[in-house]
Amino acid sequence: MNVMVTGGYGHVGIYLVRQLLEAGDRVVVFDQNTTPNPMHYPFDPKDWPNLTFVQGDIRNMAQLEETCRKYEIESLAHLVAMLAAESKLDPVKSVEVNCNGIQNSFEAARRLGMKRVVWTSSLSVYGPQSAYGDKPLANDAPHYPRDLYGICKSFGERLATIYSDAYGTNIVAIRFTQGYGVGRMRGGGLWTVDMTQNSVTGKPIVIANGDDSHNWILAEDEADVVFTALKKDKVKSGSYNMSGEVASKKEVAAYVKELAPQANITLTPGKHDPARFFDDSELQKEIGWKPKHTLKEGLRKTVEFAKKKLL
Repeated sequence: MNVMVTGGYGHVGIYLVRQLLEAGDRVVVFDQNTTPNPMHYPFDPKDWPNLTFVQGDIRNMAQLEETCRKYEIESLAHLVAMLAAESKLDPVKSVEVNCNGIQNSFEAARRLGMKRVVWTSSLSVYGPQSAYGDKPLANDAPHYPRDLYGICKSFGERLATIYSDAYGTNIVAIRFTQGYGVGRMRGGGLWTVDMTQNSVTGKPIVIANGDDSHNWILAEDEADVVFTALKKDKVKSGSYNMSGEVASKKEVAAYVKELAPQANITLTPGKHDPARFFDDSELQKEIGWKPKHTLKEGLRKTVEFAKKKLL
């Protein structure tokens, strides 16, 4: 299968690209970055003859469509996004990338009659957990986004419904939860890098909103759910909750200290209250996916990598 991965050299993208290549697919990475994010194993693009890199801007519809036609793209994984912190700093660019960019992906798929688009939505469409009570959010729970990033993701979900209903384009959104793991280099989730990797050096690490709990998911598992959705014969168009494992920052920090006793982590009081309880039964029904790593397994893998790299 010929697959395009927009943002394929990013934190989740590079894991997905590797997984697709190992499965024998021909992969085109469409990304502004010219080098892949670091991973816990070596990845040299030159080692993969089925990999093509195109330096591109998701806002450029003509370039995106031309690239898809040139390489006869059959399915598309859309991972490009300006994250929440970046979106706050540049709201105009955020809408261009996160709203216009997603429409460009859908439109390219429509024009070329692609088999499927799988793209990354976010728990941010929901806003705070307190808006729903301490119960799992249904797949069709109402959206209460509280930042521009979440608003753009919510827009993307509704736009996908239009493309699916009006044009028959098969579009699948996966609502990512709190990702962590090797390779993150930007975004509000950089605190996970401090907690699970930089802390192993013993230098003081201060993490805000220390009273929060999150729904944790390893980056490799985030890539795997997209991979599974791309490869499945039939998937109903729609937006799907995924779910990792819910744990507090205090619990995760304590486990990191078990793995790296020298870790010096301070959690400051405060609570952002992200949505964290999700009913993922629809995703299991349609895609048949569950995380491959428990939280402790993922943390152990991440911390052990950091020990080898930083100590």
